[in-house]
Amino acid sequence: MRDREPKPVKNVEVSERHMGLRIAVIVVAVAVALTAFGLGVSALFSESKGWKTLRADTAAFNCGGDFVCNYYLDEDGFKGRRRLEAAQNAYTSACVNAYDIFESETFEGGLASVNGNVNAETHVDPSLYSAFSLMKENGSRAMYLAPVYEFYYSLFYCDDDEYAAQNDPNQNAETARAVADILSFAMNEEHIDLKLLGENTVRLEVSKTYADFLSAWEDPTFLDFFIYKNAFIADYIAEYMSQRGFYGTVSSVDGFTRSFLSDGLTFELNVFDLDGEFVNLAATLTGRGDMGVVRFRDYGISPARFDLFYTYADGVTVTPYLDAEGKNRSCIHDLLTYSYEAGCAYTLLKSLPLYTAETLVASEVSRLCDGGIFSVYCSDFSVRYNDASSPLRIALSGDRAYTLQPLP
Repeated sequence: MRDREPKPVKNVEVSERHMGLRIAVIVVAVAVALTAFGLGVSALFSESKGWKTLRADTAAFNCGGDFVCNYYLDEDGFKGRRRLEAAQNAYTSACVNAYDIFESETFEGGLASVNGNVNAETHVDPSLYSAFSLMKENGSRAMYLAPVYEFYYSLFYCDDDEYAAQNDPNQNAETARAVADILSFAMNEEHIDLKLLGENTVRLEVSKTYADFLSAWEDPTFLDFFIYKNAFIADYIAEYMSQRGFYGTVSSVDGFTRSFLSDGLTFELNVFDLDGEFVNLAATLTGRGDMGVVRFRDYGISPARFDLFYTYADGVTVTPYLDAEGKNRSCIHDLLTYSYEAGCAYTLLKSLPLYTAETLVASEVSRLCDGGIFSVYCSDFSVRYNDASSPLRIALSGDRAYTLQPLP
């Protein structure tokens, strides 16, 4: 085989004619390329104004799985990107803190530390101290029903009617007797009472008789916020974010919404109505400012583990809303209550007795309204409300439209 010789190279002289035009074309091409690159970088590292959904970083234990936070970004561009990252970090911190305070089994100064330090002084987080204060100031002993709540936790997370009924005081006589025994202690401050000592210090006082009664239980708990937990957490997150100059709303999977909005910002609340097997969207309510919203319902809408409801095969639903006797009860399918002056926890404290009554009492609805807590509910395809400033809009639902009807 013979060696291949390289092909001859032909030297071609480039004409200098139109050299200026050629340089201009090159300059324009480079400018276009740089502009495209700049636009790509800008899109990657900038944000536009508007509503954004924040999600808590899962690197640490937090309560973010129970909540959705919508944040209004009031800047755009590179500043907007940095602002959004700051809001995201703040929301994650709020969810981590709230988990530690209200849920963690190990956090020093949280609810668990009070349960584990009976008849002794315990220094707690200021937010937890405020939660205790709110419950006591309003005469609620709901937090002392922790052993009763254990039956309901077991009921909500089971997937078998027979096992569920064993934990249901409405279905099982033995469970009903156990609940009655617990209530005889839990409703008596001589057997259990949380003393507020000031400077974020408390003492959970438990009688020997009650302690001996619960000693037969595995890992007994004396205090639990139950349905109030996420109400307190929603308030905590909203206050944490607003103190740092962020505006938006935070909503929990179990019906609590707390807004922390600047002037001019609004959000939408849906008003639902259970009609047979269907849930109708009856109306929408425009929210504003700092609102505490509680949405009650006596039916489950999701199989998610956070959905504290259980529905038997015959359609009977157990809810987490307990009356003074520790039994779940509801006077209406759907009830929306809200306040422009108070948070979710206070609104829940005041409106829960209304919802767990045998019937919806008009005088109690009026009494709540006089105290700054407004109500919205549906009856016979009409949306009843008592907030004169409430911007309600009817939503078409199927072949029949709802009507607005103000309450007296």
